[in-house]
Amino acid sequence: MGRVQLFEISLSHGRVVYSPGEPLAGTVRVRLGAPLPFRAIRVTCTGSCGVSNKANDTAWVVEEGYFNSSLSLADKGSLPAGEHSFPFQFLLPATAPTSFEGPFGKIVHQVRAAIHTPRFSKDHKCSLVFYILSPLNLNSIPDIEALQLHADIENQSGKDTSPVVASLLQKVSYKAKRWIHDVRTIAEVEGAGVKAWRRAQWHEQILVPALPQSALPGCSLIHIDYYLQVSLKAPEATVTLPVFIGNIAVNHAPVSPRPGLGLPPGAPPLV
Repeated sequence: MGRVQLFEISLSHGRVVYSPGEPLAGTVRVRLGAPLPFRAIRVTCTGSCGVSNKANDTAWVVEEGYFNSSLSLADKGSLPAGEHSFPFQFLLPATAPTSFEGPFGKIVHQVRAAIHTPRFSKDHKCSLVFYILSPLNLNSIPDIEALQLHADIENQSGKDTSPVVASLLQKVSYKAKRWIHDVRTIAEVEGAGVKAWRRAQWHEQILVPALPQSALPGCSLIHIDYYLQVSLKAPEATVTLPVFIGNIAVNHAPVSPRPGLGLPPGAPPLV
């Protein structure tokens, strides 16, 4: 076993989800099997976005930084063998965007720690990703409460129509050297067609999984839009409406993430 047996970062109360403007506190832990000379021990909190022209490629062609704060935990000296803990705290910017990860780019927030050793010795590094959930208040968007569909279809032809299909579409736009648009069908429901010369009403709702919020405020490289599309294949007809997805329900007060709440990147709770 080497001289550095443990080098890790932990966040207070095991939290992984934070809101913009909140303090982020934690501890850097080090366990040594032998004394370790060092030049400095530092911890850094960063938030950034990277976008690529190719799917699943982390060679970013465009990058954007949101914050980069550093603290010195210890100056030049020598750590004796045994366990050592270094507490730290940062204040997250009020403008920090929500964490997100897609095929052409991602918004990542992380804490990194480093033990800088004397010249010709290997530095020791570790990191921990955390997630920011920026509130999108649906009370500011009128007449949007739930993803429910009420369609009135009048068939004025002599043929039966094809089944009617309602789809929830997600459009993610990435600003690389050019804009890249990734459109996906998130959820879909199908109803019966309409008989010739008949009129029918269709009432349906779409069950929506956890999704990133609309727009991603604070980020200029990635933009998210959602649409509800109702369509017929025969005869060909399509109606498309914008849908807003947020994390503060209509007529509800904002709720801060609870300690210990774990969410995957880019997946705030839906309303």
